[in-house]
Amino acid sequence: MKYSKKLLKYSVTAAALLSVSVSSMGGITKAAEGDQSRPTTAKVTFRAPDNNKTNVTPPVDPTNPSQKPDDGKLPNPGDKGNTGTNANGPLSIDYAPSFDFGVGEVTSQSKTYTLNQAKDQNGNLLVPSDQQRPFVQVTDNRGTAAGWSLNAKIDNFQFSNGDAGKAAKTLQGATVSIAGLGENGGIQGAYGNTTTAPQGKTGDIQLSNDSQNLINAVSGTGTGAWIQKYDPSKVTLTVPGNQALIDTAYTANITWTLSTSPVQ
Repeated sequence: MKYSKKLLKYSVTAAALLSVSVSSMGGITKAAEGDQSRPTTAKVTFRAPDNNKTNVTPPVDPTNPSQKPDDGKLPNPGDKGNTGTNANGPLSIDYAPSFDFGVGEVTSQSKTYTLNQAKDQNGNLLVPSDQQRPFVQVTDNRGTAAGWSLNAKIDNFQFSNGDAGKAAKTLQGATVSIAGLGENGGIQGAYGNTTTAPQGKTGDIQLSNDSQNLINAVSGTGTGAWIQKYDPSKVTLTVPGNQALIDTAYTANITWTLSTSPVQ
């Protein structure tokens, strides 16, 4: 599935169903003269997901991921037009962020732009700083606890003037970084998930043309819905001097890849 600024890859589509039955066993035993007790059992059986049904997990509000979103009301993480992937489960990327760094200035020196300070042509903030809440959300409802991994990579920033015979121009040396990933990489359970968390990348990440692991769920971990939050003041674009053309918009595609195979 490909979007304007991200490509989402994942496997298996299905929904989980539940079958419950109650059976009785054994005879009547006397607890005391005139009293009776009867033992029974409670039983539940889980079957494989139904591949003919849709199982879409909506994105949560990253400021309160344990809370189920109101019906028909999508979260607003400051990413205009991004309402989630609407991807079928049972293993899915439910939401992945786009990064708009706004309008910069042509300069002879290297300059760094932060996501929470992105400005428009008039110098106004694209999104109020307190409304920037970038995150990625993954759900594993397969019921196997087999594990998974989430990777990301970014293409070169390019500009094309629309002429079919001319190659796109690259913003040489431009880099996007996600810094300050704290304890367990900012991983939080969504929808009240309290199962064993996957392992999130900690520290700083510089996205590149090579795929990098962001979240890894080894066998027995990462079931249910999880988010990884990014601090918008630490999501940055660095552009070397004398590389940008005036009045030119450059775009890079970010590819988020969800694999059924955890990193060993």
